[in-house]
Amino acid sequence: MYYSDKKSLVPEIVTLTLAVGLGHILFERYSFYYIIPKLDMAMHLLGGLLIGLIILKVFFTGKRTEMAHQHKVFTASMVLLGVMIVGLGWEVFEYGVGLTPLYQIATEDTMSDLVFDAAGALGASLWYFKKVWRVG
Repeated sequence: MYYSDKKSLVPEIVTLTLAVGLGHILFERYSFYYIIPKLDMAMHLLGGLLIGLIILKVFFTGKRTEMAHQHKVFTASMVLLGVMIVGLGWEVFEYGVGLTPLYQIATEDTMSDLVFDAAGALGASLWYFKKVWRVG
């Protein structure tokens, strides 16, 4: 088994940042979030994946790569926790700028947003372990 520092996650982070950012701008501008009801869920999945990869890049690469692989459950838990904090922050931001009325904060929409954020975090952890950790 070996750990590869050559797998930086930067290409994935840049690609996802562009996809999520440009997608969000276009979807808002042309009202696609209202035309395609489940599009919000897909964006939360991609957002959770993006934030998860950023957390992994910042905290679990370089000299900490080996530690991350010795403690996979801890690493995945920290990614999930970080994504949930960002996801909750996003929900508060939406409320603060008037995108979400107060009565919708604790409804199905917010819960599904957080579930898809969490699924993205899981996907980021799995991607990281597959890409950075090799058995050979």
